[in-house]
Amino acid sequence: MTNNTPSKFYDVVSLNQLNEFEINFKERVKQEEYQVPGAAFAIVHGNDLIVASGHGVRDLKTHAPVTRETLFPIGSMSKSMTAVMNATQVEAGIFGWETLVKDISPHFKFANRETTEKLQVKHLIGMRSGIRDPIGPNNGENDKYWEGQSAPYVIRTLANAPFEAMPGEKFHYGNECYASTGYLSPLKQGVDASQLLQEYNNLMHKHIFAPIGMTKTCITPICSSISDNYAASYGLDTSNGQASQMKEVPISISNVSGIAPSGQVVSNVIDLSLYARMLLNKGVTIDGVRILSEESVDKLWNDTIDAPGFPGLTKVTKYGLGWEIQEVNLTNPDRKIQAIAHGGLLPSWVSWLMVVPDINAGLIILTNSWSGFYLIFDAAKEFLKWFYPDHLDESQFIDYRSEYLKYIQRSPKQIQEKVSSYTVKPDEVQPLLGNYQGGWNLEVNQDNQLVLFKTGWVFYLFPSKAGQHNYIIGASNDTSYLNPDHLDDERNKIGFSIDPVTEQVTMTSSMGTVTKLVEPDNSIRPTPLKLWLAL
Repeated sequence: MTNNTPSKFYDVVSLNQLNEFEINFKERVKQEEYQVPGAAFAIVHGNDLIVASGHGVRDLKTHAPVTRETLFPIGSMSKSMTAVMNATQVEAGIFGWETLVKDISPHFKFANRETTEKLQVKHLIGMRSGIRDPIGPNNGENDKYWEGQSAPYVIRTLANAPFEAMPGEKFHYGNECYASTGYLSPLKQGVDASQLLQEYNNLMHKHIFAPIGMTKTCITPICSSISDNYAASYGLDTSNGQASQMKEVPISISNVSGIAPSGQVVSNVIDLSLYARMLLNKGVTIDGVRILSEESVDKLWNDTIDAPGFPGLTKVTKYGLGWEIQEVNLTNPDRKIQAIAHGGLLPSWVSWLMVVPDINAGLIILTNSWSGFYLIFDAAKEFLKWFYPDHLDESQFIDYRSEYLKYIQRSPKQIQEKVSSYTVKPDEVQPLLGNYQGGWNLEVNQDNQLVLFKTGWVFYLFPSKAGQHNYIIGASNDTSYLNPDHLDDERNKIGFSIDPVTEQVTMTSSMGTVTKLVEPDNSIRPTPLKLWLAL
């Protein structure tokens, strides 16, 4: 039911505390150790927007300020909106949470036959499909993976994706699997494959953006296409083996792609405050329009699986249906409350939306630096202390500030050391070198490192324990792979094989197989590795 009574926010939080929060937020943006050029935040309570403001700059070149209207890509926060949209389709009877995805479309086929037979809608939306996202080059069709794959291609890649558990057994966060959920309703209703992405866009506008009043929110990777007031994206340049000044992180995808349901929504804190208030009102907008039943909201938040190791505000995180559920322990009285949230990172814009039903309040933060996560969690902790000043168990919170400072000190050096330590003997890999389908090239650089590249992308391949001609996709010039812990991940495998009769060379990853072309192509050369520090 819509809350039409005056907000009781100031019965709990004083105006001085609110002013202090804004001052602290502004100071965090200024502090060099956080490395966040600009950020915006909003606080809501019940039906009311308490405050919304921007701080710092959205562009280091022009020094244009961040305002409360500044647009930011919200990354994986988009997943929560896709989940809400899917809930409206469940209510409309298009499919159910327990509907088998193979009954929605025969295109949902997986490497594990048992997965195909058991996978339900809620397993995909709840990150418990047991399927691991594919990684690696594709076969060079028009819907190229790294340059904006199509919706049909996203679904096709799942057929080759590795599986780690049976549906419902294990949490595994992934983008390709989740993106496919944006196309469940269109597929069930017989929409042509070429129109899946457009129909997803239509559903989001019809059921989410328009009824809530999110007039500035849309699905696009390019903010400049809809407004001049948008935030550029920044990361720390670590090319010298140490974290130094901020550098702009270029956008690698120039069009809306099949991955959109997982992370291509653009918004600002004003629109997101409307979204948060709809959630606090259990499906009712501030104008009294019900877009989702209270039962459906509860389903999204309470059908959960343990998500160990998933980065969150507290040490205990569960994943619902498109939502992160943070358990917050109170000491007096001894009880637990839920902070319902979802963050996002794309490629270095970091977002966070959190609603706490127990206090009927929410917090939204958007930043233009990957290190914004640390600013966000410090601010969120301060926000909770307003309402539970003497009742928060401090030991449950992760000290992200300290972790961040350790991270920027160790990561660049570790990455440099690991990348330089992996070398190959050129004569042993000579048969593999050359041009492959899809514009991919493989060569040994001057430092005897094996490099897979195409225009705009450089992947360093490290030897795998699997044996000859098997490698791990490691560091690249993209922000996605530069955590030192990723460099030894045996799951990111890529392998080469040579046919003993035809001598045809094939390159295989979880994305599929490509073949080496007969005629070499030396027109594309790899660019130097630039290490961007990333999560």
